[in-house]
Amino acid sequence: MFRDSSDGIKYTTSVTGFINKCIEEVVPTVAVRTYPNQKPWITGNIRTELKGRTAAFKVWDSNPEAYPKSCYALRQTIKQAKRQYRAKIESYYTGNDVCFMWQGLQTITLQREAEPQAAQ
Repeated sequence: MFRDSSDGIKYTTSVTGFINKCIEEVVPTVAVRTYPNQKPWITGNIRTELKGRTAAFKVWDSNPEAYPKSCYALRQTIKQAKRQYRAKIESYYTGNDVCFMWQGLQTITLQREAEPQAAQ
């Protein structure tokens, strides 16, 4: 299909362009919102506990014991999420894979590489 090209660079760019087109059509994309002040260890469990703490605060008059319990549950959930995130970050450095380590450093520093453009 692409072997008619005599130039190796044109052949390479056309093949990678075709592969990228196939990937865009097959792989579903998901939009993820990130905010500049959002910590990387904030998970859905923490958001659920925050909503529970807010609900317990609103019903303070009818059930005063619920708010301290929900605050304790929120603290425990945050500690667990931080431990999991720390273990994930430390896993970048435990192996002998240098590429994986550099990907971890880029994740920590929020460094993004430029996306290669497909030939048109």
